[in-house]
Amino acid sequence: MAQIDTHYINLLLRHAERLGFSSEQLLTRIKLDRESLNKDTIDLHHSSALIRRLWQNTDDEQLKFCAEPVKRGLFYMAAKQAIYADCLQTGLREAFKIYDLATNVIHITLNVDNHAVINLDIDTGDNDPDHFMVDFTLSTWHRFSCWLIGSQIPLLKTGLPFAKPEQSMRYENIFQSSIDYSQATPSIAFDKKYLAFRSIRSRTELRDFIRRSPSDILEINVKDHSFEARVKAIILNISSTDLTFPPFEYLASEIITSPQTLRRKLKAEGTSYQNIKDILRRDRCIEMLTQSNQTIADIAFSVGFTETAALTRAFKRWTGLTPQDYRTHFSK
Repeated sequence: MAQIDTHYINLLLRHAERLGFSSEQLLTRIKLDRESLNKDTIDLHHSSALIRRLWQNTDDEQLKFCAEPVKRGLFYMAAKQAIYADCLQTGLREAFKIYDLATNVIHITLNVDNHAVINLDIDTGDNDPDHFMVDFTLSTWHRFSCWLIGSQIPLLKTGLPFAKPEQSMRYENIFQSSIDYSQATPSIAFDKKYLAFRSIRSRTELRDFIRRSPSDILEINVKDHSFEARVKAIILNISSTDLTFPPFEYLASEIITSPQTLRRKLKAEGTSYQNIKDILRRDRCIEMLTQSNQTIADIAFSVGFTETAALTRAFKRWTGLTPQDYRTHFSK
């Protein structure tokens, strides 16, 4: 079972008490005994259940951490804009416009220069002395972006608006990047090449993401045991310089299941063998385009295309750019 730092459970319980809610009642509702709060970590499902309970009790998407109420459903409305955009850059900017239209207390911007930087301006007044909502909001948009494009986006740097605490390791665990403290504007920075990635998600998958929320946002460093991850691992283990895509029956035999069952499991996870191949091809293409001088023809062959034109059509569908245009814009 995935774990989360108990610090955040205690922080949320203190906040709930300030709002007039009984922490004992909340602990009973989420089936957590108070002695567990003395441990370093707690099962993720308890923290998720606590946030969902506070969402219900406060009827506020930001749990009344902000200086003004924020209607529930705002993130969902913003996220819908992102899944229909032609690339992550457009999607994030369209999503952030929704926040500008709907609330005065959260302003998020995407700036692109040497890196892509998401800046957060959030007015919490005196409601968030522990800066929970800064951490949570930055994590939300980072992990949503990863989910949206189906790829991990390593953070290069994180800026936080408070002095470095004694327990700074918890922030390093959350953001897994170098951290600058005492910054005027909270922010996260990542390689701008990811902005060209297209969304691979559907509206149905978004509803499932929201239904699971905030589990996917809170989870950190948890090994992926999904069937999608297992299929990817098999492919990458048998691939060397060139990607190798074995018959589907081979994958099923390696996972010790039938092809019909594996196909059904992948569908339940919102993916398919073809989708997995597209993601692996896309990521390998981007790596080779930005990190090597190989020709487009060689790259096409390396990822399993028999002709350059087929790669160009697929790559433009994935990123909105031709391979050559992508190399021009994003190579280092």
